[in-house]
Parts: sequence; structure tokens; C-alpha cells
Amino acid sequence: MGSKRFISVADFARHGMNIHLSCRNGHCHHTGVVDPHDAWMWFRLHRFQLSLDFCLGGSALDHFRCTRCGARAGSARPTENAVTVLDFFPADERGWKMLQRRLRG
Repeated sequence: MGSKRFISVADFARHGMNIHLSCRNGHCHHTGVVDPHDAWMWFRLHRFQLSLDFCLGGSALDHFRCTRCGARAGSARPTENAVTVLDFFPADERGWKMLQRRLRG
């Protein structure tokens, strides 16, 4: 990865790296890999801040939740591993458009 900096959700998408998230709950130890493009679209539709100072070490992690226990994400790092969290984001363009109408309406 060298000199690449990953300080926002958009950085993961720009560099083509998936987001490896781990649960903050000390007893769960669950991890998951999220597609950065889906995460970016999710943040944009929910009107979460996307500027470069939106650091994953801070408030961006508050928007990711563990799919097993519901706790907030404890850490995020870039990975080339395959996406494991497939059922959180809408599956197709129709689903994304329905989400957009629901959030904007």
C-alpha cells in the first residue's frame, strides 16, 4: 500500500480496496469486509459527511455496526479480501433508488 492514505470512505473506493471492519465488542470478535463503493453510496444517501477530514478513526466508524451483535465498528483497514457483508446494502439499482426516495421524501 505504500504511501496511500485511507482517511475517508472515499479513499477506499478511490484506491480500489475493500474495507475490513472489526467489532468493538471485546467478546464478539466478529469481522467483515465491506465494498467501499456501496459504503460510499450509503454515506452519501444518508447525508453523512464525506469530506477528507471525515476520519475513520473518528466518527465514520460510528456508522458501521457489527452484523452479529450490533456494536459499533472498532477499526477499519484496507484489504483486498473478498466482500463478506453482502446483505446490508441494497442488492440492485432499484433498491438504491427506493432507499433514496425513502430518505429524501
